Amino acid sequence: MDAQRKMIIFTRHGVRPEINGEEQDSITLESASRVYANMGLYLQQFAQPNSLTPAQTFFKHTEKRRTLHTGNVALARAFGLPMPIPTEDFAILIPGLNVAIDPRLDYKDFKYNEEALNRDTEGYLRDMISAPDAISYKGIEVTPFNMFVEGSKGLLQDSIRKLDLRGKSLGVLSTHAGNAESIAIAALNSSRTSPIRSADDIGGIFDRENYATLILDQKGKSGLYESRLGRDGINYAVNLQNLMR
Repeated sequence: MDAQRKMIIFTRHGVRPEINGEEQDSITLESASRVYANMGLYLQQFAQPNSLTPAQTFFKHTEKRRTLHTGNVALARAFGLPMPIPTEDFAILIPGLNVAIDPRLDYKDFKYNEEALNRDTEGYLRDMISAPDAISYKGIEVTPFNMFVEGSKGLLQDSIRKLDLRGKSLGVLSTHAGNAESIAIAALNSSRTSPIRSADDIGGIFDRENYATLILDQKGKSGLYESRLGRDGINYAVNLQNLMR
């Protein structure tokens, strides 16, 4: 594979199935099909022309099956495999792929207004991003959103080191609402004089199945990288040196 370009792709998990009105911890067949057709195709177009192998790839997800299923469906397409069917006993089917749970992709250890988040996910996240130091939301104690961003910055730093030092060329991060936004903010804050305070500055709130990419292009023999974040056809500046501090 051409070692000049490496990539981290991060995504919010797919749509969850419902049984008797309760959402299950998986993704629907229809959602899996869209992930396979969209994010999976994007990964395939990155991987196959350069003979990328699973051994050159790492995949991080949360304890929730829906994040595991989402990333694995996309990676199956990347490596030319049939779409796996998401079920509760769904397992990794890609030999040689480095897979791990990373708690920084989850929000279970943070405090948040669950009722507000479930009622209006986009509105809640927009409010939290606009007031990232807030310790309460509509009377409920919450973890300041800045702490999500700091955790995501550490996650990105570790992921970039994995690409740079361990011979990997592709990293896949599968996560949840709020975490996807905090990853994007952590990356884009690196190139700004003032931190992001609007979701519009990252292209809006991530819907289920949405993804973004952090591209790292090596500059000749110097070994240094130029980087950018891409989402929905728009590129955003990333200062990798600042991001790694």
